[in-house]
Amino acid sequence: MLTPVQTLRGGDPMGWASRLTSREFLRSLDAEIAYVLRERGLDSMWRRPERLQADLRRNPTLGVNLNTLSVEALRVPKLVLGQRLGEPLATQRRALVALHDGRLVLVPVEVRFVPEGAPAAGDMATGRGVLRLVLVDARLSEIRWLGEVRSDPSTSPSKPVEATLAQRLGDLVAAP
Repeated sequence: MLTPVQTLRGGDPMGWASRLTSREFLRSLDAEIAYVLRERGLDSMWRRPERLQADLRRNPTLGVNLNTLSVEALRVPKLVLGQRLGEPLATQRRALVALHDGRLVLVPVEVRFVPEGAPAAGDMATGRGVLRLVLVDARLSEIRWLGEVRSDPSTSPSKPVEATLAQRLGDLVAAP
């Protein structure tokens, strides 16, 4: 299963996050990721956010909102493999497993923007988007993998940043 991208971290030195509408940027990135996974033929293997959302709407008693999962514990820098998830995130994951016979949930936790070197005088700052990913074993509530993908350098938080983040996530799960 794949959840929607959860958060956009603010406070980057280039001010990119402050120029974006967080929800719009995250949904646009979700659409790019869905496109890449479809192009690579993974529709039948992965439960993507839109399918999970539809299933949750049909089962409102589960009380899970995929766009606002409790991912704060996954944002800390010192996560380790095998670490158990706390509540309420563990319960949210179990609810997703109850809907599907899946076990692993890939959570795109957050996007942040980082500078790429120091700009020369008069040049625009160059940076990259960084997408943090955590793979969770939902039945055991344990972290199985964590990593990041980086976009190509850019002078703004544009569509190419979203596209390369989606491509690089796709590269992790299927050959282009």
